[in-house]
Amino acid sequence: MIQHCCNKTLRVEDVDICSLKIKVYGTAPSAGEYTLNLNFLSSKLIIKKTFAINAAMEFDFPSGLLNENYDYYGFITNSVCELVQFVKGGVTYDCIVFATKLVTNA
Repeated sequence: MIQHCCNKTLRVEDVDICSLKIKVYGTAPSAGEYTLNLNFLSSKLIIKKTFAINAAMEFDFPSGLLNENYDYYGFITNSVCELVQFVKGGVTYDCIVFATKLVTNA
């Protein structure tokens, strides 16, 4: 895993732990393997997935390894460990944060 100090962090939508998807909107410059690098307590969590370029420009990493009710901070890299950045509202972000939650239909 590469080390990265964040300059700007984008809060993305919270993750329903039962949906098994972490959605991050950004541009995948090319098809290939991308890695979601997350901090979890005092350790690192790495989730890899291969993506094709899609019109929605959405990274949907599986969330099955995540704990509920936790704020995850991290960043995405491509297959050659280059940082993937996101532009929203004219601001460039290099890291993301999201919360996991358990949604029940009670």
